[in-house]
Amino acid sequence: MNRKLLTKLAATTMTAGSIALLSPQFELLPPPAIVHAELKAYTGTGFSLQSDRETGDIAKKGARLIAIQAAREQAGVFLASRTEVKNASLTSDEIAVIAANIVSIDEHNIKYEKSIIGDDDISTVKYKATVTVHVDTDSLQENINLWRKKDATQKRNSVSLEKGVTDDIKALASQAREVEQQIIQAKTDQEKDAAKTMMTQLERNTLAMQKMDEALKSGNKGRGDFNRMLQLIDEALALNPDYGRAYLYNNRAAAYYFLRNPQKAIENLNKAIEIDPNDTTAYHNLASVYVYLGNANQAIANYWKASP
Repeated sequence: MNRKLLTKLAATTMTAGSIALLSPQFELLPPPAIVHAELKAYTGTGFSLQSDRETGDIAKKGARLIAIQAAREQAGVFLASRTEVKNASLTSDEIAVIAANIVSIDEHNIKYEKSIIGDDDISTVKYKATVTVHVDTDSLQENINLWRKKDATQKRNSVSLEKGVTDDIKALASQAREVEQQIIQAKTDQEKDAAKTMMTQLERNTLAMQKMDEALKSGNKGRGDFNRMLQLIDEALALNPDYGRAYLYNNRAAAYYFLRNPQKAIENLNKAIEIDPNDTTAYHNLASVYVYLGNANQAIANYWKASP
């Protein structure tokens, strides 16, 4: 039985986003086509707040991230209505992953609006970003076909990654709204101090999210700059030690695996499981590392944990 299961496990791939870890060839979704493409445009808005310690660049980048996510969600709704998607019987999470790969951002036309909120005792600058994204429908079927070719582990990792980033950006947007209301409503010195503390935490969370966004791009760029990816994830954790998410450690493990450091990969996958004991992605990936190390017993044990 062990030999048969190990053979099955050997065919399993560990992935960071859409990057296959055990295969020497990377299966990356192609960039959106821009020649003779049928493009649909969607606009999203988002805002963030400037703390006393920064010049506004961090707040503007935070607003941009939130606005892009809002526009991408609209693009996902549109894609769900397409015949190609309906015929493929894709889940909403799968649609979100595909949307992320065929949506391009109009970086040259991002608009920022600046306003002041609060009073003389406590105030801050609010930056609102308006972002337009374009959906390349001509490449939709091609991307659906590529998605269907992925094995279950690759799909699971891609969905986990996309959902993790999306949830964190939504949390950032929610925190910005909460801080805004705290500043507007603050009357006592205690309330004003609390608002300032919340603004500082919003800044740190925004910086951490930006680092993670850059880290994921580094991991998916060409053959992946995994040293840079690790550096950015470490910087995100240094900015906000509470930022740790299971998907973050899964991708950290992926970077270590590509850098031929399986023991560090195991440490990070165990951390992902500690954060979320029900994270089947981490168990699948852990099984893949043990296959690489030739540890059949551990590989099989983790494979069964990932297959309820």
